Amino acid sequence: MFRLKEAKKLNGHTPIFCMALIACLMVSWASTAWALGTSAGTSITNTATVVYTLGSSPALHTSSTSDVFDVLEIIDVTVTWQDSADVPVNTPHTDAVLTFQIVNLGNGPEDFRLMTNEALGGDNFDPAVQTLWQESNTILGLQTSGATPDTQYMGGGIALNADEAVTVYVLSDIPAALADTDTGHVQLTVEALTPGAAGAAAGTELPGAGVGGNAMVGTTNADGDGQGTYVVSAPVVTLTKSILQIVDPYGGNQPYTSAQITYRILVDVGGSGTAEGLVVTDAIPANTTYLPGSLTLDTLPQTDADDVPVDNSDFNVTNANAVTVNIGDTVAPATRAIEFSVTIN
Repeated sequence: MFRLKEAKKLNGHTPIFCMALIACLMVSWASTAWALGTSAGTSITNTATVVYTLGSSPALHTSSTSDVFDVLEIIDVTVTWQDSADVPVNTPHTDAVLTFQIVNLGNGPEDFRLMTNEALGGDNFDPAVQTLWQESNTILGLQTSGATPDTQYMGGGIALNADEAVTVYVLSDIPAALADTDTGHVQLTVEALTPGAAGAAAGTELPGAGVGGNAMVGTTNADGDGQGTYVVSAPVVTLTKSILQIVDPYGGNQPYTSAQITYRILVDVGGSGTAEGLVVTDAIPANTTYLPGSLTLDTLPQTDADDVPVDNSDFNVTNANAVTVNIGDTVAPATRAIEFSVTIN
């Protein structure tokens, strides 16, 4: 406690003035350090109080003064491509997915508009963006259907609170007749919908546009963009057929009449990308007879009948006297195993 009758000047100022100055500097430092951490519109009050006595009177006298201001809203956003590498696609390809993350770096709620640009330089083709989707359920990855699909972006804005992040999926169609390793870029641009904010110089003040007062454009100029890349990666499909075992009627493994032969077909999808509509057909060899119910895919029994959706395999239905296994779209790398048995006539 300083008593006025004992106060001495420090560099021309009284100790009371110095104490008030230090308090103001501490408030200023704290406000700067947490500029984007404190919510926009938060009132910050600084009160300085002095207590003193007069002469020989023991009575204490008190005087205080306060300064109040509201934290200014800062508008900032960032966009980051999330895929760990170029996304492999076929040619043609539909609804190929790029994944981005949008983060509201500001200290107040903001609505953001999403836009895409496929006509970029430095690539070999222009993907055709079809739809944008916002991650909105607890299931990892994009779901466009089912009980809890993600939310399709229909234009307008995406509302984000301060420091909130959202994942956005960009779905594009890839044209036909492209060469292997060809690339196509897509840019996702996000801009704040507050009038006058997007693209404005950092530090631009927007009167009345913030939470409870003015807003200011942050270092990202209230907009941001990220670029993702598709790469044409044609998968390579190879088949390897072998005899898994021979069981003859005499307890041996020789190809006598009536011996049972089990074949194995390994379907290897190498490289990257997706082998679409993969179907394997194998005609039963001459002088042999198919063993009913012996067909398996990855050791799982397959019926001989055409009974989709129980399975996508059959014998002598899709193709005469042949096993047919419809594996469907297969993402490389992958290996599938088909087995069936015949008896020697």
